[in-house]
Amino acid sequence: MINEIFGEHYTENDGIRFLKNELTNGSKKRIMDFLAEILKRMYHGECQSTWQKTVKTRMFEYDTMAAIEYIEGDDQDLKLVFPNSFILYVRDPSTVPDFERLQVVFGDGAEVIYSIRVIKVQNYSLEEIFEKNLLYFIPYYMLRYERPLKCMSDEQSLLEQMTGDLEKILTFLENNIAEEKQIYLFYCTKHILDYMLRDYQVFNERLGEIMGGRVLTFPIDRQLEQSRREGRREGRSEGRRQGRCETLRDNIQSLCLNLNITSAEAMDILNLTDKQRREYLQYKGYEYR
Repeated sequence: MINEIFGEHYTENDGIRFLKNELTNGSKKRIMDFLAEILKRMYHGECQSTWQKTVKTRMFEYDTMAAIEYIEGDDQDLKLVFPNSFILYVRDPSTVPDFERLQVVFGDGAEVIYSIRVIKVQNYSLEEIFEKNLLYFIPYYMLRYERPLKCMSDEQSLLEQMTGDLEKILTFLENNIAEEKQIYLFYCTKHILDYMLRDYQVFNERLGEIMGGRVLTFPIDRQLEQSRREGRREGRSEGRRQGRCETLRDNIQSLCLNLNITSAEAMDILNLTDKQRREYLQYKGYEYR
């Protein structure tokens, strides 16, 4: 994905080092969707569903925190190196600008144009996604049907298009992706379809049948059950809570690292209730609203 966004030519041998993406600014904690280093170059990315006017200032805040966290030089000669930043938009790109810029003016009058790359998943065909191995784009591909669903004139034709694309996606996952990543991508795709088709019974049933024929064992199911059993054996409320939160932490981190998604999106994939989200966020030290 980094190669596609920034025109680089990194290989698997170059390696990627995931950096700490939970940074603190005074009393504020900020969680970045993606922060990593490749060959000593830092990259920061955020995933957006829709455009927001505050996204530029939020990106600048995150990048400043990252630059301070990984400041270079010694006490006499410090240097702030900002990450190469991008925003990944996953829904209809028609209202999304092609670039994001922010003019920064310092006290001495010096001016800098802070630029952010913008990439739009829905501008990519399924063939491009497969060819370029843009695995993170796969679960979001089907979101291109949100608008056609709302104004469809030929239900059968649209259904055939959607089932055809879904079959291609699942076949690609089964034949080209390692099992662990295959499971995560499968369930991400399923979660998005369940949400998108909740008001379209015929589509939900037909695409659900296709997904249902490929049910995989998701690790969290086994781990949560083990956590519950251990909690019952301990017989202590705190022990049960600790076990649940540690299990969720491990699975959320695994989802985020494998798919480069946000913690919130990982919690959506795991279908956490409000009570579970509150418990987990309190365990992590965040305020739940």
